[in-house]
Amino acid sequence: MMATKMIKKPKGQSSLSWEASLTKTAKLTRSLAQKIVLYKDDDIIAINKPPGLAVQGDPNASLVSQMGYWQYDSPRPPGLGHRIDKDTTGVLLLTRNSKSAQRIRELIENKQIIKKYWAITINVPEKTSGSITIPLSTKNIATSKSKSLYRVILRTDKAEDFSKEKAGSKLYGSVCLAWTDYTVISRKGSISSLLDINLRTGFKHQIRAHLADGLCCPVLGDYLFAGPWFRKEKSLVRKIENIGSHAGYVRGPLYLHAYEVSIPREGGQDPIVINATLPKYFISTLNALGLRVPYRYAKLAR
Repeated sequence: MMATKMIKKPKGQSSLSWEASLTKTAKLTRSLAQKIVLYKDDDIIAINKPPGLAVQGDPNASLVSQMGYWQYDSPRPPGLGHRIDKDTTGVLLLTRNSKSAQRIRELIENKQIIKKYWAITINVPEKTSGSITIPLSTKNIATSKSKSLYRVILRTDKAEDFSKEKAGSKLYGSVCLAWTDYTVISRKGSISSLLDINLRTGFKHQIRAHLADGLCCPVLGDYLFAGPWFRKEKSLVRKIENIGSHAGYVRGPLYLHAYEVSIPREGGQDPIVINATLPKYFISTLNALGLRVPYRYAKLAR
């Protein structure tokens, strides 16, 4: 990778404005698309994905359908380097050519790209740090005339098959060996915590399933995986929803943010480290709960 250019956040930029507009419309403008660019070189682009913007699926409003905003001088729009959920925010990699697409894919498959997240949770883990290595698969939990609803579930019956060497691979059909590391970096009594998460593998909804069903500490705002916990902690959830409502959500946002991606360079050079600032509603909730990010990352929470 060459011709590196770090993109600075424009002075006076209102994060709230584009957060609010996107949670309601999921559509970008050229100006907004440029404001969320974090990094650009000849091979990759990194953006700070806003909440409410699906990476793919909708032919008119997904991020994939709006890639032309980041074409610049390339002969074609960029492609996806990886995926994150619609309501997850933070660093998302785009690839500018076929060579970089292949390299990013291989680096991810070999677990050489480090992807780190922050999550505000309901409940606090018993251990201050640990690894969740329960395999995952998908299950049809509801079917209607128009569509089926699938949910990622834990496969504890296959847990004994886990190994770090095989993590990320599939076995027994759709069962995937998944691996999530976590560390508690701040807590509010026994009701809420801020977790630092190292996503070692990339199964769909992996963090959300591992935290909710494996650690009993679901992500705040995760209505797919955390129903019982929201009923248990109604007062806390109501407080969170009230704080987050200014971002345009009906029930409150998902408090899961990809704050850092580290990409190794060829030739043994220092890796490319890309950081993404937190959305304003995430910062407001951290402050309301008395949770703090590590000092070295304080600039991401301003």
